[in-house]
Amino acid sequence: HFVSPRQDDWDEHLATAEFAVNNAKHASTKASPFYLVYGRNPRTPADVGFPTLVGKGKHAPAADEFASQLALGIDHAKVAMQGAQARQKHNYDQGKLPACLHY
Repeated sequence: HFVSPRQDDWDEHLATAEFAVNNAKHASTKASPFYLVYGRNPRTPADVGFPTLVGKGKHAPAADEFASQLALGIDHAKVAMQGAQARQKHNYDQGKLPACLHY
């Protein structure tokens, strides 16, 4: 559900979207697929950040940029998934009677 406005880079976001799905807590299981399979969710650069190198005043701007882009991609995937879930729920609920009226 997330692509650039030109819609020419969707394939570049598949791994991030897959990770976001597997790392997201699902309403039905109350756990993420990662947690159900491995017993924990993986730590990500967005969770722990990248420490800057100390000593000679060196920094790791490429690592900082990587972490920022990863976090941004995961956030976009989460927002897109939440939107898709809301639309799917809305479409499913259309025309459904409340459970108490089925009798």
